[in-house]
Amino acid sequence: MTVKVALNAKDSSPTWEIVPEELIGQKYNFKTKTKTADKWCIGVDIRIDRADTPEGKTSYFYGFVGAYM
Repeated sequence: MTVKVALNAKDSSPTWEIVPEELIGQKYNFKTKTKTADKWCIGVDIRIDRADTPEGKTSYFYGFVGAYM
């Protein structure tokens, strides 16, 4: 699974940051400090690779939760 986040998602060219695997599901501090749009906006891109699903097993996405503090 790959998780990318952007703090400036409304910009014409958002800065996507890849969340390290060990921080998925943990606190992540954005590195982006600039924006060109009028407001900050959080964007999330989650990619799940099903190629590693063992034979006879079902893979599914349970959910996603986030908070901004």
